[in-house]
Amino acid sequence: MKQPPQTDGSLCLPGEETWELWKQSPGGWQRASAAPGGPSEIKSATVFGYPVSAAFAVPIRAATADPELLPGLITFQLEKQGLKPEVPVGCLSDYRIAERESAQTIVGAVVLNPALADDLPRGDAPQRFEVTPWLYDLPDQAL
Repeated sequence: MKQPPQTDGSLCLPGEETWELWKQSPGGWQRASAAPGGPSEIKSATVFGYPVSAAFAVPIRAATADPELLPGLITFQLEKQGLKPEVPVGCLSDYRIAERESAQTIVGAVVLNPALADDLPRGDAPQRFEVTPWLYDLPDQAL
C-alpha cells in the first residue's frame, strides 16, 4: 500500500461538526481552530482534506511511462470524458500512479466535485488537496 503523503504546515479537515485547521508541531498534529462556515474561512491551510464523497475517481491507462507527459494526458482524458472541472478556483484534480510498466502507466485520477469550488478559499489557493483517507496512516491490509 502506498504511504500517505507527507505534509508540512497545516491541514484543513472536515470535523464532526465543522471544518478544522490542524497545524504540525514538534509534538505532532494539533487542532488550531474550527471554521463553522466551511473551508473557505480557513485561508492558511497548505492542504485541504476532502471526504471521499466530495470527489470521484477516474482510472486512466496512459500509453507512456514518461512522467512529464502524464499531466497533459490526464487532463486530456478528463476533458474527453467530460469530467474536467471548469472552475476559476485552483486545481480540482490530482492523480496517483498505481503502476508503471515500460510502455504504459496506470493512474488513479481524483476530481473534486465542481459544486464544492465555492468552499475553497479565494486568493491564496492551497498548495493541494487530498481525499481524507490519504491523510491518515493506515497499516497495510487494514481495509
